[in-house]
Amino acid sequence: MKRILVCLLLALLVLSCASAGRQIEMNTIQEKIKLKESTRDDVLKYFGEPLSKNNDVKNESEIWHYAYVSKHITGGGVITHVLGIGSEWQSNTEVIDFYFQNGVVVDIKNESSNVRKFHLQ
Repeated sequence: MKRILVCLLLALLVLSCASAGRQIEMNTIQEKIKLKESTRDDVLKYFGEPLSKNNDVKNESEIWHYAYVSKHITGGGVITHVLGIGSEWQSNTEVIDFYFQNGVVVDIKNESSNVRKFHLQ
């Protein structure tokens, strides 16, 4: 019986994690990309294709968007889920935008959030 419970808990943990996008560490950006020197090719080489691209006509720049989202059930959420009360989830989101003018990186903006929510069953 104890083994079955442990197996069920492990299965719940494995099945309750999800991620999407490409995770990029700010340390890596600081090491690899230099403002007003690095190019689109450099960003592409180190971080691959962006999630999306768009143009800022007003500022005559191109913006490449990278995003990473991960979501997992917390330890307390596993217990409350097994008890049938609900579940607690933690979501982490990281968005990084590279701004280019004439093919050269002129700015990098980073935005992140960490949210914990409890969902009743």
